[in-house]
Amino acid sequence: MLKSHHTRHLLLLIAATMLLAATQSACRGATRKAPPVHINWNMDNQKYLTAQEPFSFFEDGRAMRPRVEGTVREAEPEYSEVELTGRVGDTYATETPMPLTRDLLVRGQERYEIFCTPCHSSVGDGNGIVRQRAMTWNVPTFHDEERRSRSVGQVYEIITEGFSTMPSYRSQVPLSDRWAIAAYVKALQLTQGAARDAVPADVLQSNGW
Repeated sequence: MLKSHHTRHLLLLIAATMLLAATQSACRGATRKAPPVHINWNMDNQKYLTAQEPFSFFEDGRAMRPRVEGTVREAEPEYSEVELTGRVGDTYATETPMPLTRDLLVRGQERYEIFCTPCHSSVGDGNGIVRQRAMTWNVPTFHDEERRSRSVGQVYEIITEGFSTMPSYRSQVPLSDRWAIAAYVKALQLTQGAARDAVPADVLQSNGW
């Protein structure tokens, strides 16, 4: 006679086998009309009403509700032409529309590392992890003559609108962060192409250069 714990194990095994067989057979051509089992509903299936739909809950019978009396619309930020487009008329901006501070560059570096490094790499040579894995995808370097000549406004425009195979980052990166990234790209170009005598003596000494 099997011991009690052996019996329990055997019964559990039989039950699991039957359950598996039932689930497998139910998936083969059988159409279930009842809604699927949903263990935790949370807010997954909420009642919602479409525009102009009648709704008896309110006295006026409308689902769409008027604004609450006294509601004040939050003002949207007002940006200048250069802030929005990177241009003044037909000319690209050569300076950021906000003060060029260390905090702006630090923010730009942080955002660059998140959004740009996968393709362009940390040093901007175009040899990021995406380029390493997709060998046929040409990602340009920031450090050739053509791209060094681009102003900060043009870099901002490319980030905002996209360029070639690079998509627009307008919806992913806020305006201020796009300017911060553009400023950091220009700073990155300076660091990669700076002559030794352009570096302050104390920085050379502190870094052992």
